[in-house]
Amino acid sequence: MNILIKGARIIDPGSKWNGKKMDLRIQKGIIEEIGTKLDIKNEKLFEESGCMVSPGWIDMNVHFRDPGEEYKEDLASGLAAAREGGFTSVVTMPSTHPAIDSKSSVEYIKQKSWGSGVHVFPAAALSKKLEGQELSEMVDLREAGAALFTDDEHPVMDSNLMKKALLYAKNIDGTVCSFPQDHSIASTGVMNEGPLSTLLGVRGIPHIAETMLLKRDIDLLRYTGSKLHVVGLSTAEGVKLIREAKKEGLAITAEVFMANLLWTDGMVDGYKSLYKLCPPLRTEKDRKALIKGVNEGTIDCISSNHRPEDVEHKKVEFGQASTGIAMLESVYPLYQSHLSEEIPLERFITAITDGPCTVLGIPPARIEKGKKAILTCFSSSGKPSAKPLFSKAFNTPSIQLDMKGKVHFTLS
Repeated sequence: MNILIKGARIIDPGSKWNGKKMDLRIQKGIIEEIGTKLDIKNEKLFEESGCMVSPGWIDMNVHFRDPGEEYKEDLASGLAAAREGGFTSVVTMPSTHPAIDSKSSVEYIKQKSWGSGVHVFPAAALSKKLEGQELSEMVDLREAGAALFTDDEHPVMDSNLMKKALLYAKNIDGTVCSFPQDHSIASTGVMNEGPLSTLLGVRGIPHIAETMLLKRDIDLLRYTGSKLHVVGLSTAEGVKLIREAKKEGLAITAEVFMANLLWTDGMVDGYKSLYKLCPPLRTEKDRKALIKGVNEGTIDCISSNHRPEDVEHKKVEFGQASTGIAMLESVYPLYQSHLSEEIPLERFITAITDGPCTVLGIPPARIEKGKKAILTCFSSSGKPSAKPLFSKAFNTPSIQLDMKGKVHFTLS
């Protein structure tokens, strides 16, 4: 695609053009020229007051339900939602039916997503069938193109299995993901343990469910000398543990879900099943600690944890409702409308560009002459699209009329 982008503010902390208002000439997918007052040649012209351009966004945690639950979401609808949301790459989770735990299943994801305009990094199951009993064929999965190894929101409770996974990953230059929620403590909890869970009369999930397992995984990381990516951090204590592990020099990265930056457990008051999430929404103290973790770089990535559900699994009694929220198309409007005063734009962009690249072990995209044009073009003052969502999901947060922030297009 040949396009001339006029007068766009560049948001790329790794580029010499960062913060400058420039014209970009894109020819055959390459940034041919960056300058001012560039004349149009044979390109399509894009000129929008207040538009910005950054390296293409990466969502580290999406569930496209394909194979097995395509009625909730499939690769086509999920990838269309990703493009609409401004993402040029996504990491797909392996908790499908069957799970992504074989070479052929990784190849299925890669082949079916080919040509979508969104690069897919398939994460593979750490254990066979996500059951936490036996390691998956990690070497074969890595050779097939598995980006990460994770049992998604099925915590690996067997410490020896987790140790073996870290050792195998070390030998194949892979990264193991930890979802720190101790099932023996979380048990049948359905929200954050606190005054509201008591008032509602539902079982809560205490903070130590996260910190107990996180401490174990940091100990195993220290023992093995491998690489660990912590997914779904939700507590102030968890942020502190990551900060200390990084100061120690351990190869650890961390990711927070957008919902935990936006909301607290007060959102479930009235048994609102839309906000029944895993990990649960916590307290304002936790939310502030997570934001501080993002701003100081302790937390490397922000992801949507896009988890589509249908009405039968979400609009039911709170205790029976499935966890998760689908927000791939609304990440940027939600940030711009509710988080932009707490997380600077450059830091937010870094957490959905360079941070994910660090975890995935790939070079970050850069807005420089001669580089491949992997870009997201967006505006802070525009309105989200009023057209129907591309995602099939029922469990999406309302995009209110007063929200701001618009994605114009992506290039990849």
